[in-house]
Amino acid sequence: MEVKQLLSEGKVEGAIAALDHIYIRDQTRTDEELAVLLLSKDEKDWNKALSIITEQDIREPKYFLTLAYRFWSAGQLPRAIEMGEKGLRWAKENDPAMVPKFTNSLAYYYADGDKPEHEAIARQYAREARVAQPDEIKAMDTEAFVLVSYGKTREEILQGVKLAEQARDSGVIPFEAFAKTITKANRRIQTLER
Repeated sequence: MEVKQLLSEGKVEGAIAALDHIYIRDQTRTDEELAVLLLSKDEKDWNKALSIITEQDIREPKYFLTLAYRFWSAGQLPRAIEMGEKGLRWAKENDPAMVPKFTNSLAYYYADGDKPEHEAIARQYAREARVAQPDEIKAMDTEAFVLVSYGKTREEILQGVKLAEQARDSGVIPFEAFAKTITKANRRIQTLER
């Protein structure tokens, strides 16, 4: 198919344009279009995917997980949280295996926002994700970030740093993510000691 060829060549925009000419009748074509839109690095394509999802009342958690990540990566934390919360609702109803992925992502997004009103839910979701996936390094990294973000004492923040180091040592967590946690820990400890 033309779309697959364009994607294999890295021409995401061309693939999207090709899909615009296809009348979407069945779910396979819709899934294909959504996958292409979500692969794009262009926010307008994510919004188009969201429009399709909304118009067709698609309750597929994986789309919301991807949209949440995309919006977070573009610095749109409120939209990331909104997508994550919607996806979590659909996952609880339709795909319980996805719930830990959502709780993990949302815990990180809440902690990234540094809003005190999100502390309790961020801590709860980080714990739930770790319990559900005890060997998942990303869940460990998220718990570390939550502890650093909301730690009330130097010891609690350093506990988060220790977890972040363990996650980094696994080779799964990119250095940039580790550095973000350590930088935040340093700022938080300085604030506590003033």
